[in-house]
Amino acid sequence: MQAFRLYGDRDGRLEDVPIPTAGPDQVRVKVAAVGVCGSDVHALEAAGRFGYPMPYTLGHETVGWVDTLGEGVSGFEPGLPVALFPLIPCGRCTNCAQGRANLCRTRFPVSLGAGLDGGMAEYVVAPARNLVPLGDLDPIVAAPLTDAGMTSHNAVAQVRDRLVEGSVCVAIGIGGLGHVALQVLRATTPARVIAVDTEPERLAYARALGAWETVEAGPDAQKRIAELCDGLRADVVLDFVGSSETVDLACGSVAAGGKLVMIGLGDGVVPVRLGGALPPQVDVVVPLAGSKADLEAVLDLARRGLVEAKVTAFGLGDVLEVIDRVHRGEVMGRAVLIPDPPSSPHAATP
Repeated sequence: MQAFRLYGDRDGRLEDVPIPTAGPDQVRVKVAAVGVCGSDVHALEAAGRFGYPMPYTLGHETVGWVDTLGEGVSGFEPGLPVALFPLIPCGRCTNCAQGRANLCRTRFPVSLGAGLDGGMAEYVVAPARNLVPLGDLDPIVAAPLTDAGMTSHNAVAQVRDRLVEGSVCVAIGIGGLGHVALQVLRATTPARVIAVDTEPERLAYARALGAWETVEAGPDAQKRIAELCDGLRADVVLDFVGSSETVDLACGSVAAGGKLVMIGLGDGVVPVRLGGALPPQVDVVVPLAGSKADLEAVLDLARRGLVEAKVTAFGLGDVLEVIDRVHRGEVMGRAVLIPDPPSSPHAATP
């Protein structure tokens, strides 16, 4: 089968590898679609960032169909459409025992597609406990929900206590995660959402998704956000970019006693010191992915028609070109790879 394997910095190779075999308590899944995440771009640029052994197959946003069951697995039938919860934690610490695998206390969790072979392949093997039935969701649309959706749901969950009637939430970056988070905010909170981005097309899309107001990023963005908040700043700021510029905007836009959530993987650093750019008593949260419960919740929102990832489908053979396009910000929403040439309404136009 073909798989896109990471060997080192800027060294990703689409190559032929053996079809994997499901071991005890594992399931082999035939891949239907896999999302291309910003973290895949970062992995290719700096492969040793988290110390994962290489090579391994990228792809942590995977959906597909049950193919074969390993020894000791029951409850799944071949052909069942499933989403894969990507994290593989220790399974023994208190957080793991409480279902919070993303907060494993004994190690930074490895993941399908980050340290272990993931879904940028024709088949992938996963622990049976990581499978979540997909139901009648379109696999191509559902693939990004296994991370972009799950992470967005977790990020919103961290601030839901502040997002009461009349509150304001600023979402910086309406890209692969941001456009999903905006929908989660609209579906699960009464907050007024201000969407911020550099691209007019993305701001127009944010308005179509129900943003209360939109602000073009730039030197006047902080002033405009303050005006919309009656000079009092926002209750919550979600930064889906994480660059030095967006961090400055986030710190200048969150109210005293508010919450700032850093989701983006840029090189920005939040200056936590008294009298600095950050107002007093602001909670700064750095969420990691989400729990299996977050994944199940966002899939439920999708089945109810409240959340839908905007996707463009490409063939797996185009993976290097697609990663470059994601890196350059040329894909609206989320790029999705499928092992067979795409022939769906979501396919990229030639």
